[in-house]
Parts: sequence; structure tokens; C-alpha cells
Amino acid sequence: MDLASKYGDKINLNVMALSKLPVEVADKLKSIDANLFNQLLEIQKPLVQSNMTVAYTIMFAFCAVAYLIAWVVMKSLVPKYKKITDL
Repeated sequence: MDLASKYGDKINLNVMALSKLPVEVADKLKSIDANLFNQLLEIQKPLVQSNMTVAYTIMFAFCAVAYLIAWVVMKSLVPKYKKITDL
């Protein structure tokens, strides 16, 4: 079944969450068989969530490394404190 948005863009169900489908495409799928649409939705949820977990892991790892680099740069730019002895 070829799915396309109202702009003619092809929709790949392997990479797009069913909950994010355009309304007209979701209605087209539901008109075929609503039970099959719900079953497909339940099958797809773990796949989409696993991809999101990987994406968030990469994002948080990148942010952690950026934070550590920024911390090292800030520490290197701050002048060293010297104990004042001539009061």
C-alpha cells in the first residue's frame, strides 16, 4: 500500500511513528481495518521507543562530553589563587 501525505511525500512506516501520521493518512489506514491499525500501532511502539532510547543516549553522551570540555576550559581560564601573606 502506497501511503502519501497531502503534499505527495511518500510515508515510510518503518521510520515514522503512527501517532505522528498526518490525519488523512491515519484515516486511510483506519478505513481499511481499525483493528489491524491498532495491532500495527502496538507492534510499532516498542520499535519507535527503542530508536528513541538510542537517540537520547547519543544526545546525552554528547552533552556530557560538551559539559566536561566546557568545565576544563573554564577551569583553565580562571586565574590561580595565591595566598595573601603581606597584610
